[in-house]
Amino acid sequence: MSTGQVFANFELKVGIAVKDWAHRDEIVIAATIEDGVKRLMGSKEGEEIKKGLN
Repeated sequence: MSTGQVFANFELKVGIAVKDWAHRDEIVIAATIEDGVKRLMGSKEGEEIKKGLN
């Protein structure tokens, strides 16, 4: 994760991490992205992110 991605995810709270930092050099598979999108679209965490963008 680049410095900008870390800032957006953890400081601005406008994103979610889909993979642990320890595995950041590995390829992200489609199922992992799918799980992240589901979390973003259908969870309290996702609602908080969407509220923060308005």
